[in-house]
Amino acid sequence: MPEEQEAWITELDAERLFKEYIASLPEEKRQHMSHFRIANGALRIVGICSVGTRCLILLFEGVTKDDALILQLKEAGSSVLEPYVSKKDYANQAQRVVVGQKLMQTASDLFLAGIQDLMTGIQYYWRQFKDMKGSFDLDSLDKAGLETYLQVYSLCLARARARTGNEACK
Repeated sequence: MPEEQEAWITELDAERLFKEYIASLPEEKRQHMSHFRIANGALRIVGICSVGTRCLILLFEGVTKDDALILQLKEAGSSVLEPYVSKKDYANQAQRVVVGQKLMQTASDLFLAGIQDLMTGIQYYWRQFKDMKGSFDLDSLDKAGLETYLQVYSLCLARARARTGNEACK
């Protein structure tokens, strides 16, 4: 990330980006989301492939305090594979991420949408925050456990690739 760019987003930026997000949604989602307001937020340190990118976790309140939603706002940068594959016709990197996720997921995130910040040109995508990353020690698996893990992993990967409709992935 260039040094002149700030790694944080102000409260006013978050409000403005939320309005841009709402404007990008289809009418039915726009009406639903217009009832929410940002109640709180936190910067999030993101994983290895996203180090140095802007990422916020935002808590939204609806009509009542019991009507809560947590969304993630994450900067969309270029793919590390970009130099090695043919260029696709996406308006921006956020659109690339959103289309890719929708192609691979059986049931896409209802809140997933990409925007380009009208003031800075930085591309972001919004999604529901689900910190579901889990792990276990592969070294602790016996042969049968490792075989089961590999079968499940292979099936999930094959299914995601097959959903893209790309002949190279089949």
